[in-house]
Amino acid sequence: MQRLSQKDLIDFVETHAVHFHALDLDGFRTWLSRRIEESLRQPYFAQQCRIRELKREHRRRLRDRERRLEKAADAYAQVPAREQIEQLEHKLDSLGQGVAGLTKAVAEGRAEPEKLAEFEGRFEEATGQYRQLVASTPERKRLDRARASLERLRDEIGLTDAETELEALGRRQGKSSTASGTHFETVSSSATHQLFLPELVREGDQAHVLHGVTLGCARGELDQVVVVRRAENVPVEVRAIVEAKRNINDLAHGFRQRQENLAWFAGDASGYDPALYRTDRYPEGHFQGPVTHEEEGQTFLFDTSSFESITKDAESGWRLDHLCFVTERRPLLGVGMAEHGQILNRVATDPAFNIDSKAVLGRYRKWAQRMVEPMQTEDVLALYARRDDWARQIVFA
Repeated sequence: MQRLSQKDLIDFVETHAVHFHALDLDGFRTWLSRRIEESLRQPYFAQQCRIRELKREHRRRLRDRERRLEKAADAYAQVPAREQIEQLEHKLDSLGQGVAGLTKAVAEGRAEPEKLAEFEGRFEEATGQYRQLVASTPERKRLDRARASLERLRDEIGLTDAETELEALGRRQGKSSTASGTHFETVSSSATHQLFLPELVREGDQAHVLHGVTLGCARGELDQVVVVRRAENVPVEVRAIVEAKRNINDLAHGFRQRQENLAWFAGDASGYDPALYRTDRYPEGHFQGPVTHEEEGQTFLFDTSSFESITKDAESGWRLDHLCFVTERRPLLGVGMAEHGQILNRVATDPAFNIDSKAVLGRYRKWAQRMVEPMQTEDVLALYARRDDWARQIVFA
C-alpha cells in the first residue's frame, strides 16, 4: 500500500488526467477506440457486440417481423375478449403451480391424492375454456402467429442462443464483481488500521473503527469511521472517514456523494436538499441527534457535533479534512464507471454505431459530454494535491 505525498499526487494527476469534456472529435475517437479495444477482452461486452452485429446483419427481416407483431398486438388490444383471455392465462398459471406443488407433496406423503385430482380437474376445465376462447378470437391467433414467426427467426439467426449466453455471462460477471468488492473492503480496512489510525489516535484515546455507518441517513453509508469516545453518554468524536473505492474512476462519484452526506451530518442545510433525506426518523429531512450506531456489542452515540473535524475548506468550499480514500492505482478514464458503462452499452447495442462515421461519432460525443459529470477523479485528486496533509489522505492499495 502506498500513501501518497503531495508530489506523488501532483505527478499522478499530471501524467494520467484525461479531461473528457475537452476532447475534440479526433480525441474522442481515440478515447472511444481504446475503451472498445479494452472492453472487447471482457466476455460480456464482446457478446453484446456479437448480438449487435447479428441484429445489424438481419435488420430488415427482424424489423419486418417486429412490425407485424406490433400491428397484431395493437389489434388484439382492442378485442373485448382480451381481458377474459388474460384472466384465464393467470388462472392457468396459478393452477399449474398448484398441480406441480401437489404432485410433489403427494409423492412425499404430505398431501392427499384427492386434492391433487381436484386441482387437475380444475386445470383441465380452465384449459378447455381458454382454448375455446382463443380459437374464437382471430386477433389472438394472429398475435400468436406473429410472435411465433419472430421467435423462429431469432432462433434461425442464432439471436436467442446469443442472448441466453449473454444472461449467463451477466450472472457470472455479477458474482465476480461482488467477490472483488468484498476483498477490497478487507484491503481498505487494513489500510485504515495500518496507515491512518496511528496518526489519528493520541495516548489515552478510546478509538474504534466503525463500519457501514448510516445513522438513519437515507442517501449514504459511510464505509469506515474512526471515532474516539469523549466521555460516557457523550457523542463520539469523528477523527476520520475512510471510503473504499476499488476503481479509482469511481472516486469522484464517492467524493460528491460524501460532500452531500457530510453537509447533512454536520447540519449544514446549504449542502443538501432536505426533501431527499426525509424518513420516518427524520420527517423534516434534517439530521437530529443523538442517534446510535451498534457494532460488536457496543453502542456509539452521534450528533452533529461528532462531525466537527470534517470542516469545509474556506477557499474551495469542499470538506476535505479527514475525508480519506483508499483506491487502486489504475489508468484514469475521465469518466466514472457507471458513465463508462452507459457509453459502452450504447456502443454495444446500437446497430447504427459506426466509429468511422463523423456524423455518428459527433452525436456520440455530444451525448456523452452532456451525460458525464463535470467533476471527475482527476479533479478530486487535484483538490487533495493542494496540501501535503490532504494528499496523504489518498492511499493506493
